[in-house]
Amino acid sequence: MIKQHGGRDGGRGAAGKKQVAGRAPAAMASLLRSLEQSQWVAGRDLLSRQFRQLRPLLAHAVRTVPFYQQRFAEAGLRDLEQIGPSSWRSVPILTRADLQNNELLSSAVPPAHG
Repeated sequence: MIKQHGGRDGGRGAAGKKQVAGRAPAAMASLLRSLEQSQWVAGRDLLSRQFRQLRPLLAHAVRTVPFYQQRFAEAGLRDLEQIGPSSWRSVPILTRADLQNNELLSSAVPPAHG
């Protein structure tokens, strides 16, 4: 969320940069630095990084959401450390019916996520 100021700076701080509300400045600076660096990464390397970041999220979902535990087991994905682009394609697309008919809430939301 971009903080809007009523002043003449148009929502910009003294350094002329947009100010972001609701996030620690260090976390936002880290995210910005990561995005600036990743724009120059080769496609294959970027995909590898994305799956490295995805694996802990999937592990959490499988551990704490019965729907995802079943969904990944049905797709034959038992070792999430080995998941990559080809095995990811075996996971069925989440449908509207899936959303309407299943409980998709985690039983253990990390404290940092509210």
